[in-house]
Amino acid sequence: MTAVVTGGTDRAVEVGFVLRDRSHPFVGVTAALDCELRLRRLVPRGPDRCAQYVELTGADPERAEAYFAEAISGEGEESGAQISLTRVTLLERREDGGLFEFVTDDRCPLAELCRLGGVPTSVVATDGYARIDAEVTPARDPEALIAAFRERYDAELTRKCRREDATVATGDRGLRERVVSCLTDRQRDVLFAAFEAGYFDSPRRISATELADRLDIAAPTLHEHLRTAERKLVAHLADARSGLDGHGPVSTPGS
Repeated sequence: MTAVVTGGTDRAVEVGFVLRDRSHPFVGVTAALDCELRLRRLVPRGPDRCAQYVELTGADPERAEAYFAEAISGEGEESGAQISLTRVTLLERREDGGLFEFVTDDRCPLAELCRLGGVPTSVVATDGYARIDAEVTPARDPEALIAAFRERYDAELTRKCRREDATVATGDRGLRERVVSCLTDRQRDVLFAAFEAGYFDSPRRISATELADRLDIAAPTLHEHLRTAERKLVAHLADARSGLDGHGPVSTPGS
């Protein structure tokens, strides 16, 4: 979840927050089931949504799935204004947990952090609270981000420091965003779900049939989404070579 600075002398600012509001499902579930959640990947999906790939340890994944379903329906014990989940998919069952895909709306703290100019670098929830570490892009005011985030989520600021070896910024991050933007939302969902679930590992941790079942789509549809996404990404990266080498703009192929 980091990128390399490409030019300039500005330094990124690292910030850390703690959230204790259990109406956030990723916080509440750790108290209810005595488990841990760890963010593996966050994929923005426009101005008001994002997909998150989250690793659960220490609990039965079906119990966690039921907890999230109750939160979404408004029937959970911690239901309230902070329920930002719109969809939860269990991608992989493991002996002591599992891998989930969350789709969240603009009430999600991580989506808001990105909107304010932060890049989450570590998110871990356990024992009824979540620790969120992020870097603030050099173009943004860290004090304004801190004030806005704390006001909206009643978050505790745990640290703020300026990095001497800034890792956030705009060049590589912007390139990745442009590359991913050539895919439709569904193509991104399927591609990242496949990656996180181990479909591209050797040997594969999950078969196409199993992955399709967990995504509630037919296996031929899964293959079509993956082939289309791979073709678009390769075509986009090939077109972008001139931009990376400084000889022209990065182009965005059509859908």
